[in-house]
Amino acid sequence: MTLQTSLIPVEYSDERVLTTDQLANFYECEVHNITKNFNSNKEKFAEGKHYFKLEGEELNKLRVTFGDLQISPMTRTLYLWTKRGAARHSKMLGTDKAWEVFETLEENYFNRQERIKFISKEEVKPSQMVMEIGAMSMALQNTFGVQKGISLLKATDAISDYYNFDLTPLKELVPPAEHEIGTLTPTEIGKQINLSPRKVNEKLVEKGLQVKDDKGYRLTDEGKKYAESMPYTRNGHSGYQIKWTPQITTILLENVVQ
Repeated sequence: MTLQTSLIPVEYSDERVLTTDQLANFYECEVHNITKNFNSNKEKFAEGKHYFKLEGEELNKLRVTFGDLQISPMTRTLYLWTKRGAARHSKMLGTDKAWEVFETLEENYFNRQERIKFISKEEVKPSQMVMEIGAMSMALQNTFGVQKGISLLKATDAISDYYNFDLTPLKELVPPAEHEIGTLTPTEIGKQINLSPRKVNEKLVEKGLQVKDDKGYRLTDEGKKYAESMPYTRNGHSGYQIKWTPQITTILLENVVQ
């Protein structure tokens, strides 16, 4: 058996790995078979030995580095299987096909000397950078509620920094905002309408413009008409902060008793 030429080599923590989709494809089984076997036998798998679990920044970094994998922006957790993890899944599936495929993977994939590292500026194509900008922009929009224009600019900056490649001309192609840009924090809004920041946030929730979860406040679809999540870096910390358009003061004053 020979490996399919479409197999995209992936390396993580200086080790060749396979995604669950790749593993299922080669073992000719369904993804849920791999997932079910893992969930039913977690005690037989050790993280860092049989698999790596990627989330957050690490997942986004892999998404950018291996853009050809086309990892969905909606994916929040990704498992990468090492040679030992692939062998364990082969044993659990117990089919002749799985054993045959693993032997081929072991010889022609996991044990190959050439390693896939982070793509260098010399190796990456401009078209690949554009694809990665698009994927990262969508991830920012879906994850943080960032408006399209801002997400494109931030994604372009991130890819530019990552490859140390000047992408300023691309930033000039980003269309102007179709809405008023948010500039006001709850503190600034409160100063204008004589409310504390806490009361402002409560009013915004009451209006259905934002909701609160364990990570803080996030915009509702209605709220996105009057605000956007803006990235920030402060005192060594970074994240996203909701900033509202001046129109929000009029909306909140409708229910404020003078």
